Amino acid sequence: MADHVQNLEEKVEMLETRIADAEDRARRNNLRLRGVPESGHAGHDGVSNSPSTTQADTGMAYRLHETFLKALCSGP
Repeated sequence: MADHVQNLEEKVEMLETRIADAEDRARRNNLRLRGVPESGHAGHDGVSNSPSTTQADTGMAYRLHETFLKALCSGP
């Protein structure tokens, strides 16, 4: 019985390690932007679809998007 419990504990530890690794890999290419508010009303590209969105806001979002794409595609 003790061997069975030991085996199960080892398996749980191994699975927890694999889950943590999978979560880390899933976040690898994600960027966290500080100071940019997240909105539940944003479109797929992150730019608000509301009429109050100004041209300047849209232009800034586009420039940020282009900058991040260039940084990600350039590689190490």
